[in-house]
This record gives sequence, C-alpha cells and structure tokens, in this order.
Amino acid sequence: MAGHLDYATEHGLKLLREAKSEMGEAKIAEVISGPSAVADQHARKALDLYRSAMNWLEDTEHFEVAHQQMDKAGAYIKRTFGCYLALEKGEYSQRCPLALAHNRIGMSPTFLIDKVECSICGRDPDCCEHIRSRTYDGERCTHIISEATLISASLVSRPAQPDARLLGVPISFRELQAQFGPRFERGMRVRCDRCLTPCDGVSNPFRDGYQAAWEAAESQSRVDGRDEPEEHGSSWARLL
Repeated sequence: MAGHLDYATEHGLKLLREAKSEMGEAKIAEVISGPSAVADQHARKALDLYRSAMNWLEDTEHFEVAHQQMDKAGAYIKRTFGCYLALEKGEYSQRCPLALAHNRIGMSPTFLIDKVECSICGRDPDCCEHIRSRTYDGERCTHIISEATLISASLVSRPAQPDARLLGVPISFRELQAQFGPRFERGMRVRCDRCLTPCDGVSNPFRDGYQAAWEAAESQSRVDGRDEPEEHGSSWARLL
C-alpha cells in the first residue's frame, strides 16, 4: 500500500514512526536511569518529530493519529520532566512543539528564483536529462533552489513547505502579571501545564474565521498603546 502513497504522506508516516521510536528510547532510558537528561532529550526530539509528522500528514486520515500520539507524549514529558515557558532577556514565549502544532499557522514566502540546480548532476534542470521525483541509483531527483531573492512572506493555514511553521509565539508580560498578580516579576520561571488539560482540538485561524477577530484585536491594541493584541487562555501557566 505504501507504494500508492504520495510523497508527503509517505514522509509524514516515516516521521511518525521515528517519533514513536524516540518515545520508546525515552521510556527505556527513564526505566534504566530515571528522568535523566538522555531520556529528556529523546522525548523532546519525539515532540519535534510528531509536530513535523502532523505538518506533513495534514488533511489526511493519518493527521489525527499523529495528533493523539503527540498529546500523549506531551503529557508524559510534562509529568516526567516538567515544562516551562521560554525566557530570554526578560521576554516570555511559547516554543513547545506540541503547543505550536495545535495552532495551524504557517509561513508562505514569495521568492524571485534566480538559480535552480538538479540534485543529481548539479546542472540547470532545463539542460539535464533527469526528471524530478524519479529515483536514480537510489537517489530521488529534486530541484534545488540555490539562489533566490525574498520578496515577501505571508501567514497561511497550510504552507507549500509543510514545516514552514512558527518557531515561537510571544506571551505578553502584562498577561502573565495579570494572571499571577503583583508578586510576578520579569525573570521568574513559569511552568507550562498545557499538556495536563484535556485537548480541545487544533485551531486553524484562517479556516475557523479567527482572522477578522485577530485583526480587530490588533487594531484595538494600537489604540490602547499595547505592543501586541491581548491573548487569553494562558491558565495552563503556573508560577514556579
């Protein structure tokens, strides 16, 4: 059956298998040495792979399988190793692959392509005999963009490159302070308990009609003099 799968689905299922393998390594390492750095490394690598699998399997019957397995892995990681919001130079952000995977937003860049090369021979594809997607001596032929000029970048629901996704989302210090009260100060570590709450599904702002609401919030934030629109729903965060 695998021979009938398109490349994206085949690649996504491969990532899913790799993610399950990494989770297996994490649990074995934990049994042998407890919640060690090695076990933690395997588990968090699994989350990266699960997120990528979801990206490549989007709009297929396998997407929800990857989603559910990732949620289970996230709960295991939280209970076993603990999770925190990213903190850099006093600014907080959510960089967890699981949290980011539940928000189906990607990037779509527009390039002016200056030079393309065949991955087999390195020549211009218009001047070589190799056909893209065919396999030659075990190597799959692709066209490599070696030189390009970036024109623009847009937010989209499903990017042409499945892994062209957000690497992090900033979290307003004002929002965290409102949640934790006056005792909260910049620099304090904040636990993330997101994976301990039941998953209410993934969100797709562009498909679910959230874009207009976000634009309205962004407009209001400028009126109020805030750096970014207020976001809610961070009750999964706890002060360390």
